[in-house]
Amino acid sequence: MMRPADVVPSFSLSAGDLIITGPDGFCVDPSLSDAEARFVVLGGCDVLSRGREIGPGARAVLTVSASEDRSVDVTSAAQMRNVLGDVLVLDQIDAEGVQAFQLASGGERYLPKGDPVHWQAVTTVNGYLVVMTALSPKDGVATQKAGGNLLLNLAQRIRLNSPSRLLPKPPRPRPSNLG
Repeated sequence: MMRPADVVPSFSLSAGDLIITGPDGFCVDPSLSDAEARFVVLGGCDVLSRGREIGPGARAVLTVSASEDRSVDVTSAAQMRNVLGDVLVLDQIDAEGVQAFQLASGGERYLPKGDPVHWQAVTTVNGYLVVMTALSPKDGVATQKAGGNLLLNLAQRIRLNSPSRLLPKPPRPRPSNLG
C-alpha cells in the first residue's frame, strides 16, 4: 500500500528569492521537487496526502522551473513562440506579465495517461525566468482555458509570496583603451 506523501504549502528556490506557492488546494510534493535544480512539482493536496488535506476542484499537475541566473530580460510572446517552434498553439493568454500558451501536443510525455493538450507559461519574478506547466488527465483542466488561468494564479502567488529583491546593477563598461 502506498503511503501518503509529505506535502508542503510552499517551496523555496534560489536562496529564498523565489517562494513557490500553488493555487488554492495545490501543495508541493517535496519528494519530486529539487531546490538545487530549481524544479518544483505541485499537485492536489488531497491526492498527494491521500485525503489528509483538502484539494482543488480540478485535477492537474503543475510544474515550475526557474533560471539559474537573474536577468532583466523579459520573455515576450514572440520569443516564446520562437522557442516553441512548430508546436501548434491552440490558445494564448497575455496578462499581468505572464505569457501562457495552450499547446496541442506534448502533455502525455510528462504525465502518464495525460492529455497531449497542456499549458506552458513564462514570467519573471525577482529577475529569474520562471517557466510553468499545467498537465492533466484526458479532457482535464489543461485542455481548457482554466489550465491557463491556473498558471496565471500560480505566477501571481509566486510573486506575492516571494520577497521583493532588487536586481543588481550591471557593471559600467570600461573603455577598451584601459588595460
